[in-house]
Amino acid sequence: MMTAPRSTTSDDDSTASRDWADYERREQLDRYRELHAAHRRLSVLVRAGELLERSLDLHETVPLLGELVIEEVADAVAVDVIGTDRQSERLVELGQPGIRVPVAYPLLNGPRIVGTMNVVPRADGDEDTELLGQLSRRLARAIANSQLYAERDHVARTLQNSLLPPTLPHIQGYELAAAFRPAGAGNEVGGDFYDAFSLGGAEWALVLGDVCGKGADAAAVTALARYSVRTITAHEQRPSHVLDELNDSLLRHGQRDRFCTVLFAHVDAADGRVTMSAGGHPPPVLVSPGRAPEAVDVAGTLLGVTSEPQLGEAVVQLLPGQTLVLYTDGVLEALTRGGELLGLDGLQATLATLADASAQEIADTLVGLAERAPGGQRDDAAVLVLRAR
Repeated sequence: MMTAPRSTTSDDDSTASRDWADYERREQLDRYRELHAAHRRLSVLVRAGELLERSLDLHETVPLLGELVIEEVADAVAVDVIGTDRQSERLVELGQPGIRVPVAYPLLNGPRIVGTMNVVPRADGDEDTELLGQLSRRLARAIANSQLYAERDHVARTLQNSLLPPTLPHIQGYELAAAFRPAGAGNEVGGDFYDAFSLGGAEWALVLGDVCGKGADAAAVTALARYSVRTITAHEQRPSHVLDELNDSLLRHGQRDRFCTVLFAHVDAADGRVTMSAGGHPPPVLVSPGRAPEAVDVAGTLLGVTSEPQLGEAVVQLLPGQTLVLYTDGVLEALTRGGELLGLDGLQATLATLADASAQEIADTLVGLAERAPGGQRDDAAVLVLRAR
């Protein structure tokens, strides 16, 4: 009796189904691993970006990035930064190298090497190698940005200092003091300026000005105004005439949208007589012991706007113990704790508490009001103070 052959179709189908299911599970697992790796890589890069964007101070941000590298991908990390002076500085060194060989990642800004990140990776996989490469590129950009900002800041401070007198002269029988604080992060040149110089004998010139705007264009007008005044006073010392000639110079050589306010004071130190003229500038304040501070009634037209400015004069007799305070509108625009502008009334109220203070204390206090105002400093602030002993 013959036996019918056994069918293998169902067994083959079952095996094929299991193989296909195993293949799909492996594919899903591989995709999951890829997605997990991509998510991890993206998460690390996002965290690195947040750390590097916290500050332009590399001494603050690079150690934080080093800690992230140790946490995620490496047993040890060291970062050396090459400064603009070509000197190398190690900003971070973390972890234990062990027996693995460090891998050096050059930090490149274009063709220029700005540093090196040396890493002892935790694993040999391509995934971490790619991640460390991306981190090194981000770190290189952060270093380059920090150095560019520092260079701009240095140039701005150097230019700003060149527009101010290095020291103030000594005037017999008087205290003369100044304070200045530009607004902003420090990498732009402010528009405020001051000057004080001898006119010969016992006569002196005090100058305080405020050029519209900031930056290189404002600096050019500032330099023009300051040095034009010195040139003009070689042949003309009456305040309103000095400002009138300065206005002509600004119109000839300046830019129409770069007007400025200037206060010029002629001081006769022998008898305390101070003659002033203001081209659009806030009025000086006279501070006297036992009396409320008074704004000096002197006003005039902005300079660099019209060929026929209206420029008046005022005279103050500065007696022993009295103080004359010159300032820019950055002081008036300082915000109080209540969120209001300080204004002339607030300035006079502040000066009433400083009647016995030194000239430098007054100057520092007023600039400090602008610098430490709630919400930050709104505008450049400069103060020039003359106090009769």
